[in-house]
Amino acid sequence: MSINVERGRKVRLLAWTLLLSLLGVAPALAQLSTARVEVQITDAQGEALPGVTVALENVDTGLRRDTVTGENGGASLPGLPPGTYRGTFELDQFAPAKQEPIVLRVGQTLQVKVQLTPASAAE
Repeated sequence: MSINVERGRKVRLLAWTLLLSLLGVAPALAQLSTARVEVQITDAQGEALPGVTVALENVDTGLRRDTVTGENGGASLPGLPPGTYRGTFELDQFAPAKQEPIVLRVGQTLQVKVQLTPASAAE
């Protein structure tokens, strides 16, 4: 009886070890097949703009990812499939900005810098 209990413990330990190992590998594999976009949004004076809505849309598949810039005017969009994207950047009291094409390749981290203009200046 004690042999079976000990054997069961070893099997469970092995199963947990294998599961935890696979969980650690999954993010690494995702990084090998996707790309990341790092966005920095500023105003005309170069000041960071928090709260900007950032949207990236794959022009071929329609896949869309949205985020909002933080206090430093930056945002990160990880795990994007490679392809060609259209970026839109919007904040109240500023004219919307668009940037395209944004071309992403496997494993790439692309830096995108955008400057927003006050809405009154854009009219």
